[in-house]
Amino acid sequence: MFLVIECRGIGLTLEITRTVKTFFFNSIFFVFVMLSGRAAFAQTAPNIRYNGGTNAVTFTDGTAGSFSPANSGGTVPALAYGVVTTPYGSTTSVSGYTDANGNTARFFQPHCVIGDGAGNLYVADFENNVIRKIVISTGSVTTFAGTGTAGTTNGSSGLTSTFYRPAALCIDATGTNLYIGEVASGNGDIRKMVISTGVVSTLVPVSYSAPYGLAMDAAGANLYYADFENNVIRKVLISTGTVSTYAGNGTPGTTNSATLTSAEFNEPDGVAFDAAGDLFVAEYGNNDIREINSASGVTLFAGSPAGTAGATNGTGTGATFNQPFSITLDPAGDMYVG
Repeated sequence: MFLVIECRGIGLTLEITRTVKTFFFNSIFFVFVMLSGRAAFAQTAPNIRYNGGTNAVTFTDGTAGSFSPANSGGTVPALAYGVVTTPYGSTTSVSGYTDANGNTARFFQPHCVIGDGAGNLYVADFENNVIRKIVISTGSVTTFAGTGTAGTTNGSSGLTSTFYRPAALCIDATGTNLYIGEVASGNGDIRKMVISTGVVSTLVPVSYSAPYGLAMDAAGANLYYADFENNVIRKVLISTGTVSTYAGNGTPGTTNSATLTSAEFNEPDGVAFDAAGDLFVAEYGNNDIREINSASGVTLFAGSPAGTAGATNGTGTGATFNQPFSITLDPAGDMYVG
């Protein structure tokens, strides 16, 4: 499997069972190759032999595959399982707006990347005011929604609708709807797009601030987003568009609390659920990762309790971050922080 992570001019880090490891730095897109759901990072290569002395393998789900390069025993070259590439966009960080294949395509400050499970990626192309679609099998990059002109017009087609600095994306479990968090001069809204038809509507109007991160609960009934400017986590009932404060009291700070709305956040940004239903928050202002459990409250998961910025790898509060911006979890439960 592979995982695409977006970077906005900062180092990307990995947190596995609260142990943080630093991976790589600037570019537009990176692909990090994974084997058996575990991170592939530079380390001493293992001594391994494939079954039958060939590179053919059969995975536990019964599907066939192969390792590259072919190996009949001995040390596997480190680069064979720790590869970082730039498959889409400029390899020299040149910005622009070009629909094309692979490295010929151009983006301008892509803020979020999300997969639909059907071989497609969607990109919130922030400064181009559009949503881009990438077909992974071909590398084709096209404009999926938006005209390139900043605006808030809903339309019967994605290409007739306008967006204003899309920053966050979320797809529901059925792959039916794409939710888009927009940031416009400090104010923001959340739009809903039916993927099959392109119809765009407004779920949450321009009345709340800067929804930089979006996440949906397992039931598919609620969206949660990080209200960056107001230092709270919001909850949106999708069926009605009703917005409530899920966690945080609006005061910037580091206070944890068993009562969700008594806790303090400081510029919360990315949000992501784990399989147990806990919500994790990348705090840009506090340089840490917070965990929200609906029963036990808000706690510090990783990073300095004092909010000290840094790039120290470690376990839990022994690690430090520097303005973490995005967060995601893979099916194995490993967390990745940008």
